Amino acid sequence: MYVYVILLQNMICSLSSYEATPLPTPSASPPTTRNCAQPFPALLFYTAGGNWEIDAELPVMACAETRPWPTLLELNMQGTMVTGGLGHLMLLDEIEVWVCLHDKGDCLGDISNIAKDPTHQDHGKLPEWAKQYKEVPAGDSMCYVYHEQLRRFIPWGPNSALKMYLP
Repeated sequence: MYVYVILLQNMICSLSSYEATPLPTPSASPPTTRNCAQPFPALLFYTAGGNWEIDAELPVMACAETRPWPTLLELNMQGTMVTGGLGHLMLLDEIEVWVCLHDKGDCLGDISNIAKDPTHQDHGKLPEWAKQYKEVPAGDSMCYVYHEQLRRFIPWGPNSALKMYLP
């Protein structure tokens, strides 16, 4: 189950069909839940999940991410990558950060094509999330977590499913 919350001062907003667990706030009054359909500026925090597989590999060459961090940081400066910390999902000194890359359209398109065709030779190799990924939403990004000890990016899924950031 994924639960996404938006924290805004003393308010908690649930973005999933599940109710968010109230989080401690520095103020004395308890937080309130707000309907997320109402737009407001806030910070997005991913608060549950962490269902990546350390050995996950996708049967699509375009999904492999092997660029070094300095190159990715340049993409961040250009606005074609978003990154952040995993918070309480992190595995200290192993998996601490996530990245979503906007230039992985070929990867997402190939996954979508394989997912649509159950007779495709690689259909059985897709992780469960990928089997459901039959349409590529405009502007979607492929997200990864970085394994510090293995020094490699582990495919996690599309931002349209993970909702790591608001496009």
